[in-house]
Amino acid sequence: MKYAVIVGVIGKWRKMLKNVLESKGTNVVCFIDNITTEKEYQGIPIIKDYEIEENLRDFAGEVYFTFPAEDERRKNYVQKVLSKFKNTVTVYSYFETYTINREALFLARKAGDSWLSEEFDEKRANEVMNLFNDEKSRNIMQKWIEFRKELDLLLIPYPEENHYIPDDVPVIDSIPTTYNFMDLGAYDVDTLLFVFNRLRNFGKELGCYIALEPEGKNYSMLKERIEKLKETTMKSQKFLLLKTACSDKYTVFSIFAEGQRSKLIDEQDDFEELERAYSVVLDDIIHNIRIDFVKMDVEGFELPCLHGLKRIINESRPVLAVSIYHKPEDFYTIPEFLNEHCTDYDFYVRVHSTFFIDTVLYAVPRGR
Repeated sequence: MKYAVIVGVIGKWRKMLKNVLESKGTNVVCFIDNITTEKEYQGIPIIKDYEIEENLRDFAGEVYFTFPAEDERRKNYVQKVLSKFKNTVTVYSYFETYTINREALFLARKAGDSWLSEEFDEKRANEVMNLFNDEKSRNIMQKWIEFRKELDLLLIPYPEENHYIPDDVPVIDSIPTTYNFMDLGAYDVDTLLFVFNRLRNFGKELGCYIALEPEGKNYSMLKERIEKLKETTMKSQKFLLLKTACSDKYTVFSIFAEGQRSKLIDEQDDFEELERAYSVVLDDIIHNIRIDFVKMDVEGFELPCLHGLKRIINESRPVLAVSIYHKPEDFYTIPEFLNEHCTDYDFYVRVHSTFFIDTVLYAVPRGR
């Protein structure tokens, strides 16, 4: 009997991987996941990396990594995990894991994983490729279409660094010397700090930071960290923090939060135990300020949020960095919308994580 450990955020892919491994005679003894609050799945424990030595002291089997480890952060995490095993283990990279056990991806698709779904409008997806300004963006879109059909890992682009300000998209040149930054789906200050420091290296200074974060714990953390920044590196900047979601209407959502992940759920589903969030229409509440840069990662509500930003987009002509990976149709409905409402813009697509997660559409105004 072979024994295995699966490393990565537990979800349909990892759960199906467990089933496939067990069908081949391998006993999955543990999941290692630092994100989830779950403690077990089908009787199999889910532990954090710091619990490896206690729970897997005598383990000497197979370790399956389910994410690419190309950047320094993930490389360090892989080494950290492996260093905690006392005995020699057989290690499978994410590419090896899902190439050997590719059927796990098809089972996850069948189980309803939207990131692997083949239910999308291929005609519209092909048509929006003509909107993109460079061949790289068109190639990414073509690979996305083919991956949706074939689930071939060779089609997945290499994740790029500098999420929201990539090196080969003219974001920096389109942002003025003093800029105002709108952060929709702010989570914590990580994005703000990255944008602030990266643009400062090019002689650009933050004037005003407007952030929306609907989830209570995230908002409290954001507010606390902003207060510290106001006392240190951001004494002269102005801040507007709103504990709310953004949409094209005023409504109430439920928030499903797990570890570092959260998502909005339509109120009609009526999850009594979940936290509530209100949404606002930004065009109604943000006035008399030029918005220069908008980052948007709002868990699948990007299109309604953009509808609520039409006046701001038209008046300010900001650089837009919009996540398009939460729903398959976002890959073409969001480019279609922006092409209609963003006059004299160039469009680029870049991928910043694996499986097309953290795919961002960059809309850059010409001659700004």
